[in-house]
Amino acid sequence: MSSTLGTLWGSFRRLPRHIPILPFPLSRAASQSTSSSSQPHASTSPTASPRPPRRRQRQWNPPPDLKYPVRPIPSEARTPSGFVHRLGGYDHLPFRVGRTGKSQQLPVYRDYRGHDRVFTVLRHVRGDVRELATDMSKVCDNAPVDVRPGPRLVVVGDHVRDVRYWLLGLGF
Repeated sequence: MSSTLGTLWGSFRRLPRHIPILPFPLSRAASQSTSSSSQPHASTSPTASPRPPRRRQRQWNPPPDLKYPVRPIPSEARTPSGFVHRLGGYDHLPFRVGRTGKSQQLPVYRDYRGHDRVFTVLRHVRGDVRELATDMSKVCDNAPVDVRPGPRLVVVGDHVRDVRYWLLGLGF
């Protein structure tokens, strides 16, 4: 008896553990052949889901009390993918913001903590970090900026888009 259980158990172990049961047919042809109505489904008609319009670049208005003026970003500086190269002209600033390694993006990140807390993080900062933090606070609706080791600047709230426009306007 134990030998037959061993062979049965061995055959069960070789079976796949999870066989997906799909609530929908695998192909459209199968779903259309089983439907009784002659009207096409709304999901298969060509006008059911038009392509959404392209989003325009949002205009960013800098706060009026910034210590260092922000230049507008010329439209020819932006590539079709939305990337903007360094505009330069930041030699007079007491701080620098480097770009990321290979892709040369601005190091501005959204950080989620817990389930509902959002932080904006600026990395690759050199020079007078306190001066950068005071101007960044004005850009982020006067939110307090925390200077952390690295150095990193952390602000409570989702200000990623505003900080990116501000850094691009400074020439970084």
